[in-house]
Amino acid sequence: MPRDYFRAMTPTEGERPVLGANKRALGALANETTDITGTFGPGTGGMSVSPDSPWFVPHHRRPRGMGRGSTGPVQDWIFAIGDPALDSASLSARLDPQSPERHAFIEPVTRLTFGDYNAALAATQAAWRRFWP
Repeated sequence: MPRDYFRAMTPTEGERPVLGANKRALGALANETTDITGTFGPGTGGMSVSPDSPWFVPHHRRPRGMGRGSTGPVQDWIFAIGDPALDSASLSARLDPQSPERHAFIEPVTRLTFGDYNAALAATQAAWRRFWP
């Protein structure tokens, strides 16, 4: 069954997530892989998302105006993306074995360099939909 994944990100003027290699953008950090070669692939980690509910986005990432203990930057939004959009970009979401109900990683389906992985994430920019506000 397809799932939705949620992430707090800064919006562009066009109401899409801003691109970049940081925790408030559509992109990954170079150190978010567990692979010793520094590449990204299935099972190696990647950009963090929260499965199934925006309330699983950590408090410090959720925009303050959301309430329920949200303390993140007020200018950020919650965006959502589904499995079909990830599939079309050769990406997949893997539930975090440490906290499968609250955290997942968006990973490439084949091994990619850091630059190619961020390009694949950027290719999903139009597929992310505004969830909140």
